[in-house]
Amino acid sequence: MIRLLRALGGAALWAAAALGALTCAVWLATAADWIKPLIVVSGSMEPEIPTGALIIDRPLDSAEVVVGDVVSLPSTVTGNVVTHRVVDVARHGDAIALTLRGDANPIDDPEPYLVDGDLWEVAVVIPGLGEAIADVSRPGVVIPAMIAIGALLGLSLLRGPAPDRGGPEVPRGRGASADSGGTP
Repeated sequence: MIRLLRALGGAALWAAAALGALTCAVWLATAADWIKPLIVVSGSMEPEIPTGALIIDRPLDSAEVVVGDVVSLPSTVTGNVVTHRVVDVARHGDAIALTLRGDANPIDDPEPYLVDGDLWEVAVVIPGLGEAIADVSRPGVVIPAMIAIGALLGLSLLRGPAPDRGGPEVPRGRGASADSGGTP
Protein backbone atom coordinates (compact mmCIF):
# COMPACT_ATOMS: atom_id res chain seq x y z
CA MET A 1 0.00 0.00 0.00
CA ILE A 2 2.85 2.37 0.83
CA ARG A 3 4.46 1.65 -2.54
CA LEU A 4 1.24 2.60 -4.29
CA LEU A 5 0.93 5.81 -2.27
CA ARG A 6 4.58 6.66 -2.99
CA ALA A 7 4.10 6.00 -6.70
CA LEU A 8 0.92 8.10 -6.85
CA GLY A 9 2.50 10.88 -4.82
CA GLY A 10 5.62 10.85 -7.00
CA ALA A 11 3.64 10.91 -10.26
CA ALA A 12 1.41 13.75 -9.05
CA LEU A 13 4.45 15.64 -7.81
CA TRP A 14 6.17 15.30 -11.20
CA ALA A 15 3.01 16.54 -12.93
CA ALA A 16 2.87 19.52 -10.55
CA ALA A 17 6.57 20.20 -11.17
CA ALA A 18 6.04 20.13 -14.96
CA LEU A 19 3.13 22.54 -14.62
CA GLY A 20 5.27 24.77 -12.42
CA ALA A 21 8.11 24.73 -14.96
CA LEU A 22 5.66 25.64 -17.75
CA THR A 23 4.28 28.47 -15.62
CA CYS A 24 7.80 29.79 -15.00
CA ALA A 25 8.60 29.62 -18.73
CA VAL A 26 5.44 31.58 -19.59
CA TRP A 27 6.27 34.13 -16.89
CA LEU A 28 9.82 34.59 -18.22
CA ALA A 29 8.61 34.91 -21.83
CA THR A 30 6.04 37.48 -20.70
CA ALA A 31 8.61 39.45 -18.68
CA ALA A 32 10.93 39.47 -21.73
CA ASP A 33 8.05 40.82 -23.90
CA TRP A 34 8.19 37.78 -26.20
CA ILE A 35 4.53 36.95 -25.55
CA LYS A 36 1.50 38.43 -23.82
CA PRO A 37 -1.06 35.94 -22.48
CA LEU A 38 -4.59 37.36 -22.18
CA ILE A 39 -7.91 35.93 -21.03
CA VAL A 40 -10.88 36.83 -23.25
CA VAL A 41 -13.70 38.30 -21.15
CA SER A 42 -16.21 39.29 -23.84
CA GLY A 43 -17.84 37.70 -26.85
CA SER A 44 -16.94 40.47 -29.30
CA MET A 45 -14.66 38.17 -31.34
CA GLU A 46 -16.86 35.05 -31.33
CA PRO A 47 -16.92 32.50 -32.85
CA GLU A 48 -13.20 32.69 -33.78
CA ILE A 49 -12.13 33.71 -30.26
CA PRO A 50 -14.68 32.54 -27.68
CA THR A 51 -15.25 34.06 -24.25
CA GLY A 52 -13.03 32.33 -21.68
CA ALA A 53 -10.28 31.53 -24.18
CA LEU A 54 -6.61 32.10 -23.46
CA ILE A 55 -4.90 34.01 -26.24
CA ILE A 56 -1.16 34.30 -26.61
CA ASP A 57 -0.12 37.49 -28.38
CA ARG A 58 3.26 38.16 -29.98
CA PRO A 59 4.81 41.53 -30.84
CA LEU A 60 4.02 43.01 -34.24
CA ASP A 61 5.82 45.98 -35.76
CA SER A 62 3.23 48.66 -36.49
CA ALA A 63 4.69 49.06 -40.00
CA GLU A 64 3.62 45.46 -40.75
CA VAL A 65 -0.01 45.67 -39.61
CA VAL A 66 -2.58 45.07 -42.36
CA VAL A 67 -6.35 44.94 -42.62
CA GLY A 68 -7.55 41.57 -41.32
CA ASP A 69 -4.94 41.20 -38.54
CA VAL A 70 -6.32 40.54 -35.06
CA VAL A 71 -4.47 42.79 -32.61
CA SER A 72 -4.56 43.65 -28.91
CA LEU A 73 -4.28 47.29 -27.85
CA PRO A 74 -5.20 49.34 -24.78
CA SER A 75 -8.37 51.36 -25.24
CA THR A 76 -8.16 55.06 -24.39
CA VAL A 77 -11.90 54.97 -23.61
CA THR A 78 -11.98 52.08 -21.12
CA GLY A 79 -8.30 51.61 -20.26
CA ASN A 80 -8.70 47.86 -20.86
CA VAL A 81 -6.88 45.83 -23.50
CA VAL A 82 -9.09 45.25 -26.55
CA THR A 83 -8.52 42.39 -29.00
CA HIS A 84 -10.28 43.12 -32.31
CA ARG A 85 -9.76 42.79 -36.04
CA VAL A 86 -8.14 45.63 -38.01
CA VAL A 87 -10.63 47.04 -40.56
CA ASP A 88 -8.67 50.13 -41.62
CA VAL A 89 -5.06 51.36 -41.42
CA ALA A 90 -4.29 55.08 -41.83
CA ARG A 91 -0.58 55.94 -41.82
CA HIS A 92 0.57 59.33 -40.48
CA GLY A 93 4.38 59.43 -40.71
CA ASP A 94 5.78 57.03 -38.11
CA ALA A 95 2.41 56.67 -36.39
CA ILE A 96 -0.64 54.81 -37.60
CA ALA A 97 -4.33 55.03 -36.74
CA LEU A 98 -6.13 51.70 -36.64
CA THR A 99 -9.85 51.21 -36.90
CA LEU A 100 -10.86 48.00 -35.15
CA ARG A 101 -14.05 45.97 -34.92
CA GLY A 102 -14.96 42.82 -33.08
CA ASP A 103 -16.10 40.02 -35.42
CA ALA A 104 -19.41 39.79 -33.54
CA ASN A 105 -19.94 43.57 -33.44
CA PRO A 106 -22.07 45.32 -36.10
CA ILE A 107 -20.06 48.58 -35.98
CA ASP A 108 -16.44 49.72 -35.65
CA ASP A 109 -14.95 50.61 -32.27
CA PRO A 110 -15.81 54.23 -31.36
CA GLU A 111 -12.25 55.58 -31.40
CA PRO A 112 -9.23 55.07 -33.64
CA TYR A 113 -6.25 53.42 -31.97
CA LEU A 114 -3.09 55.46 -32.43
CA VAL A 115 0.07 53.35 -32.57
CA ASP A 116 3.62 54.59 -32.96
CA GLY A 117 5.59 51.47 -32.09
CA ASP A 118 4.99 47.79 -31.62
CA LEU A 119 1.60 46.30 -30.92
CA TRP A 120 0.45 42.76 -30.17
CA GLU A 121 -1.13 40.31 -32.61
CA VAL A 122 -2.96 37.13 -31.69
CA ALA A 123 -0.75 34.09 -32.34
CA VAL A 124 -2.53 31.29 -30.44
CA VAL A 125 -6.11 30.81 -29.23
CA ILE A 126 -6.85 28.09 -26.66
CA PRO A 127 -10.61 27.92 -25.99
CA GLY A 128 -11.63 27.46 -22.34
CA LEU A 129 -8.11 27.61 -20.88
CA GLY A 130 -8.33 31.27 -19.85
CA GLU A 131 -11.43 30.58 -17.78
CA ALA A 132 -9.77 27.55 -16.19
CA ILE A 133 -6.67 29.61 -15.31
CA ALA A 134 -8.85 32.33 -13.79
CA ASP A 135 -10.70 29.70 -11.73
CA VAL A 136 -7.57 28.03 -10.34
CA SER A 137 -5.91 31.39 -9.61
CA ARG A 138 -8.41 32.21 -6.87
CA PRO A 139 -7.08 32.01 -3.27
CA GLY A 140 -9.74 29.43 -2.41
CA VAL A 141 -8.08 27.08 -4.90
CA VAL A 142 -4.42 28.09 -4.70
CA ILE A 143 -4.07 27.63 -0.92
CA PRO A 144 -5.55 24.10 -0.82
CA ALA A 145 -3.50 23.22 -3.92
CA MET A 146 -0.30 24.26 -2.16
CA ILE A 147 -1.28 22.13 0.85
CA ALA A 148 -1.98 19.19 -1.49
CA ILE A 149 1.42 19.62 -3.17
CA GLY A 150 3.05 19.52 0.27
CA ALA A 151 1.12 16.33 1.06
CA LEU A 152 2.19 14.80 -2.26
CA LEU A 153 5.79 15.66 -1.47
CA GLY A 154 5.39 13.90 1.87
CA LEU A 155 3.84 10.84 0.19
CA SER A 156 6.66 10.64 -2.32
CA LEU A 157 9.17 10.56 0.54
CA LEU A 158 7.48 7.66 2.38
CA ARG A 159 9.64 4.60 2.88
CA GLY A 160 8.42 1.08 3.21
CA PRO A 161 9.46 -1.24 6.05
CA ALA A 162 13.12 -2.27 6.15
CA PRO A 163 13.71 -5.46 4.17
CA ASP A 164 14.02 -8.64 6.25
CA ARG A 165 17.49 -10.12 5.88
CA GLY A 166 16.42 -13.60 6.85
CA GLY A 167 17.95 -14.23 10.27
CA PRO A 168 18.16 -12.87 13.77
CA GLU A 169 20.52 -10.03 14.23
CA VAL A 170 23.52 -10.68 16.41
CA PRO A 171 24.59 -7.62 18.31
CA ARG A 172 28.14 -6.64 17.60
CA GLY A 173 29.74 -4.46 20.10
CA ARG A 174 33.18 -3.77 21.42
CA GLY A 175 35.05 -6.97 22.03
CA ALA A 176 32.30 -9.11 20.57
CA SER A 177 33.37 -11.83 18.25
CA ALA A 178 31.57 -13.64 15.51
CA ASP A 179 32.89 -16.91 16.97
CA SER A 180 30.87 -17.65 20.05
CA GLY A 181 32.59 -20.79 21.21
CA GLY A 182 36.01 -21.48 22.64
CA THR A 183 38.57 -19.49 24.48
CA PRO A 184 40.25 -16.38 23.26
